[in-house]
Amino acid sequence: MRNSQRSAFTLLELLLVLTIIVILGAIAIPALEGIQNSFRLESSVDQIKARFAEARAHAIEENQDYRFAVQPDTSKYRIAPDSSDYWDGGTGGGTSTTGTTIPGIIIEEEIEKDVLFKFADNSNMSSDSGGWTTVAVFQPIGTCRNDAEIRFELEGVKPITVKIRALTGIITTKRAGTEESP
Repeated sequence: MRNSQRSAFTLLELLLVLTIIVILGAIAIPALEGIQNSFRLESSVDQIKARFAEARAHAIEENQDYRFAVQPDTSKYRIAPDSSDYWDGGTGGGTSTTGTTIPGIIIEEEIEKDVLFKFADNSNMSSDSGGWTTVAVFQPIGTCRNDAEIRFELEGVKPITVKIRALTGIITTKRAGTEESP
């Protein structure tokens, strides 16, 4: 007796299924890249917010001002004590008037590739000779010298703005077109 059921797929059926899978993949990949870029931008913002908290903590613990600076239109940032020993071409670890070594850490890193630091057109940020633009200076009492605002941009994703309130040192974020959030 012969079995009337088919035991395999035809070549035409296999090609049809593969064609459908390729078409769906071609539609889905650009959408997934957009989501990935959004996560990369948010990851960079979270990294910098953590570094702000770290700089503030060092300022309080070491009883000295700490500066957070960036190189505009790049992904580079730097944290170090707010002293010419650390910023005007010095390597840090200078000595005080009493002859003791000034403690301090230097952190110089980059955020995610292609995520750029930008400033508002009306910002009052100051640059030094090393190409660094000061974003915030954290003081030993936990405050900042001035309110600060920096924008993170990545092509194809709505920018995120991070603000630091001088009086309290509180950090808030805002994605373009939304409300501020802590």
